[in-house]
Amino acid sequence: MIYLESTRTIYVFATDVGRFQPLGKWLRFSDTWTAEQQVGGGAAPVPNLFYPKRGFGKVWRENPEVQPLLGYALSQDEQRRPLVSQQFAGGLLLNVRNVPSGTDYRGLGIYLFYSNGRFEFRYGAGE
Repeated sequence: MIYLESTRTIYVFATDVGRFQPLGKWLRFSDTWTAEQQVGGGAAPVPNLFYPKRGFGKVWRENPEVQPLLGYALSQDEQRRPLVSQQFAGGLLLNVRNVPSGTDYRGLGIYLFYSNGRFEFRYGAGE
């Protein structure tokens, strides 16, 4: 999941298994979570996994298509990373910098979210 603060938008995406350059599906949700609402989080029923928190958790809890797509969170808290976005005629480009090395996406990269609901991740692109 990626949160774009400027538009209060949460992007949910999952890759097709077994591809070198991941190509997958993405969904977009408005971030409607407020501080008065349930924070979520905490340990999941599976060891070393967690329930997502705040806006991510609200999207995860309230949209039944998201849970099987993503599963549980891999860390207890969200991670903040610099992000550059660019809207284009066929979709959205998100340049995520300093992606944590503990994920499947090692190093810098660019997400291309196409208007047909598919996305690509380009390793090492950007910067």
